Amino acid sequence: EEVLHPRSATAVSIEVRDSKRDSATAMRAVRDVVASREVIGIVGPVFSNELSACASLSTSSGTPMISPTATADGLASLGPGIFQLHPDWSTRGKAMARYAVNYLGFSTLAVLSSSATPESLAARSFCEEARRLGANVLAVESFPPGASDLREQFLRIRTAGVGEEPEISFAGRTMADAGPILRAGADSSLVDSLIARGERIGVTKLLGPGGRRIADSLHLSLILADTISGNTDIAVTAIQGIFVAVDNAEEIGVIGSQLSYSNIKAQLLGDEEWYDLTQLDIQKQYVNGAVFSSDFYADPADS
Repeated sequence: EEVLHPRSATAVSIEVRDSKRDSATAMRAVRDVVASREVIGIVGPVFSNELSACASLSTSSGTPMISPTATADGLASLGPGIFQLHPDWSTRGKAMARYAVNYLGFSTLAVLSSSATPESLAARSFCEEARRLGANVLAVESFPPGASDLREQFLRIRTAGVGEEPEISFAGRTMADAGPILRAGADSSLVDSLIARGERIGVTKLLGPGGRRIADSLHLSLILADTISGNTDIAVTAIQGIFVAVDNAEEIGVIGSQLSYSNIKAQLLGDEEWYDLTQLDIQKQYVNGAVFSSDFYADPADS
């Protein structure tokens, strides 16, 4: 911690104490310095567990305590004089959700997160904020730190993205082929767009509430939901963005390669652990275009 002493109206002196990354040592140091009437504030401790342990001493002495680096949730609420300069994990998740919904305009999302506490907090906050903003979070999956096989998680995300109703494919169709569908009430501009892109669409979205009955009456070939979810040759496009909170940058390769294999065509959204230029370069064939958050940026051109 750095202890600030008033010397005049405009100057302070700084006294440095080493907590040795130990909560008990940090508490002894804080207890010692707050006993002095000259101390006007403490910059630190730098670790969340130390700040939590020392919060009561700050409150009882009336000495402000400002941590520049602690990241755990709820630290600033421990006392009126506790200030946390780093965003906590929930704030980070909330910020990414706002970016995805308000800036990118996404309305369908999925979440895949490490089960480690910080990442799971960010993932939960992302879900809550996205839903509050009106987005639909179709799937929320987690994996243990260090896991290398995420096939089951991605299969469940695919299944959620497909939904339960069958779809009609317009790949290889022409407007002439689509005559019966148009006469059944489908929107011509929508059908034209689907044909141009060779895309699929759910029967209800195409033909209304009685879509399945109408499709059967027209003898249309339907792609069943379980066929789509289990066949990775068929891309899942209903999920616009997937927020992936990893425990460390080494997991980027695992996520990127298996997301690609799962054929889920969604914008990849990451947490601050994605800010690893080496891993991003190695895995660029899988994660190119990913968007991730960071609470700092070191500009090498700025002296």
